[in-house]
Amino acid sequence: MIKDSEGNVVATLSTKRSQDTQILYSEARTMLKDGTYTIEETESLTDGYQMGGDDSRVTSSQTITIPQEDHDGEEPYILTFKNLKVEMGLKLAKETAADQQPLESLFWGGEKTINYTITPTVVNSLPLTSFRLEDTGLTMEAIRNNKYEKLDESYTKNQYSFRKLALEIPAEENFLTAPGSSTPVDSKKLITAKVTGKNFDGTEIPIAEGVVSAEAQKDGDGNDRIWTIRIPESAGYIASFAVEYYDEELRPYGADLGQSFKPGQIQVQVGVFKQPGRDEYGNIRESVRKIINGSVVTMYYMEGGMTKSAHDGEKTAELLVKEPLAPIIQISKNYDGEQKVKVGDTINYHLSLTTRQSEDTTLPMVNPVFIDRLPVGVSVEAENVVSASPDGISQDGEARVMTGNGGRKYLAIKFTGELKPGQTIKVDYPGLVESAVINNGISVDNWLYITSTDKKEPFGSNEGGASFRTYNEISGNVSWPQQVEDLNAVAGKLGLGNGYGYAAASAKNTYTTSESLAILKEIKGDQDDRFYGEDDAGSVSPGEAGAVTYRLTMLNTSSESVIQKIRIMDILPTDKLGKDIGVNGRPRQSAWAVEMKQGDTVTFEKKTADGSVVENPDMRTYYTTDSSNATADTLKADALGSGWKEGNPAGNGALALAFETGSALTLKPGERLEITFTTHVKNTENQQDVVYRYSVNNFSVSYSSYAEAAGSQSASKYALVVESNPVKAILVPNRVKVGGQNLDRRQQQWCPQTGGGELSRRRFRPASKLGKRSRSVLHHTG
Repeated sequence: MIKDSEGNVVATLSTKRSQDTQILYSEARTMLKDGTYTIEETESLTDGYQMGGDDSRVTSSQTITIPQEDHDGEEPYILTFKNLKVEMGLKLAKETAADQQPLESLFWGGEKTINYTITPTVVNSLPLTSFRLEDTGLTMEAIRNNKYEKLDESYTKNQYSFRKLALEIPAEENFLTAPGSSTPVDSKKLITAKVTGKNFDGTEIPIAEGVVSAEAQKDGDGNDRIWTIRIPESAGYIASFAVEYYDEELRPYGADLGQSFKPGQIQVQVGVFKQPGRDEYGNIRESVRKIINGSVVTMYYMEGGMTKSAHDGEKTAELLVKEPLAPIIQISKNYDGEQKVKVGDTINYHLSLTTRQSEDTTLPMVNPVFIDRLPVGVSVEAENVVSASPDGISQDGEARVMTGNGGRKYLAIKFTGELKPGQTIKVDYPGLVESAVINNGISVDNWLYITSTDKKEPFGSNEGGASFRTYNEISGNVSWPQQVEDLNAVAGKLGLGNGYGYAAASAKNTYTTSESLAILKEIKGDQDDRFYGEDDAGSVSPGEAGAVTYRLTMLNTSSESVIQKIRIMDILPTDKLGKDIGVNGRPRQSAWAVEMKQGDTVTFEKKTADGSVVENPDMRTYYTTDSSNATADTLKADALGSGWKEGNPAGNGALALAFETGSALTLKPGERLEITFTTHVKNTENQQDVVYRYSVNNFSVSYSSYAEAAGSQSASKYALVVESNPVKAILVPNRVKVGGQNLDRRQQQWCPQTGGGELSRRRFRPASKLGKRSRSVLHHTG
């Protein structure tokens, strides 16, 4: 638009873009009379270009007087106007220092330091009215079902803090003009950074505010291109931070920063604290396996009289976290000798522990402890145990044979020192097969457990706080050892305490019997809906309502023998120190007692091979109020003796029970006899002290047998006392409703459940003879 000296519009022109694509201008021509004229741009017709805008590079208005003294009058008057190409853009990049991948575990050791680099890249042909970079802090993830999942805020709140920032000196150009001026405003191009943090409760904390310049700042190493800000301890734990930049000299003109702003990199250092293994409620915490740090950046500017913004979506840097470094061990247990053995034979067992060579770690295993769970009926003399260990590690004291939960025997050997990668400890010992050998089914697992006195803080995948990991030669996997609740009693005697993690391997013996009597004991608590065998415990309520039901089963598994004259003896569990023993004299170590109260019952049931029930089987019940009358000798004697009374034991102070078959009752091949009797928890003053502790029971049998074809006149008494599997009950406070479901102790830990169901599916103990095979596997219980 062209105006004369009086402000009248004398012409309006539209420029036309040159046809030459290499020429970045457009032009327009007109004829004017002599005079003074003002020529103004009113609209930019080229997309992406802006006129005006208080930019010294832009020319939108000019004044000309025609004619000019130095003009020749032939050539046209040429006036040049300049528009600004608007280019605005923002990108953000974030990365973790390469030498930190992966990070050492947060559970063991002290504070870990993580270094991040944040790089914002700005394109701005217009001044900025605001620029803000925000680091949103850390999140943490665990591995669940083979994938990463976010952990709750308890894993991050007050569990880390930003320690240090290092800001590269930023730069800018300045083309900003004051109103009515065509020259840039005076600016030294000194950019101020304002750094603020936030605590985990959201409170904003001023950290630093100052000019970032070569003259004003140096870091600790004398680098004058970086401003290092160390966050003081007085600021508390800093969960996130923000950095804002501005040029104080441009603010009076409506801008925070000039054009072509280069913020530079920001180096960030954050300290991640040692993670507690348990939460405030005592629950085991999961293992942090990934740390994620996020940042966002936003800038604002004016374009065409409107406020606009640009931002790049949140950018993150991920850092994987290792499981704690620990030595990897491999263990085995096997034995040699004949495929089948008989009572009186010796089985030579061989145990080994090796610290494996690994690229992950060269750490040794420290102070290993062997705990060998012996099969029922196999006896070991401690003085016959022989160990061989390399230099740097030695046996700590003598081997010990101890009694654990349920009266089971354990062999324990402790070592002192470091078992370095590639080194092996070997332990050999003979086990004598005694007359008490019985078997729950056709096999018995003889388990070797290994732990270390060096216990660490437990965490999600290592609840036992093991200082080592185990290698499974079958799967090739490496995993943390698991807790084994049944070992707590033995571990306590070794000075280890409860809750250790154990690696495990087993040797499995299989054996058969020509005597053909298999026996089984099962248990059901008042909180249970079925019977359980040796591998799990019945759940019983404390107090008078607590009831324990036992089921004793005898099964004739032969194809030709008839069993008769069966006598069963069962000593009820007692909590009296040193008095809780089985018929065989072995301690059972019950923590609480049961008794038969008025109303408790005894029932008998005989079933033929086809499952038919025989009514009113010929059975007699006896009881004694002195458990010393219940011995193996009494069980095998012709008569029980004067200390026993025939009749109902309920309410009569019975401490032991005996059951005898009459002359009319025999068990032919495939037939079975079941005895079921009920008891109740015996009230004691220390009832609450034994909650979650066990009461253990088993029974013993004597009998005679004869070949069916030869007749009963050929009957002979079996010379051995056959002992059943032990069963245990645990006192558990009544279940509570959680989310509409009953919370059962079995929902809180993994336990194999056996027993119950059809007889063919149960596990039995036959009366002698065993063969063998061995295996080495990882065993997880608890």
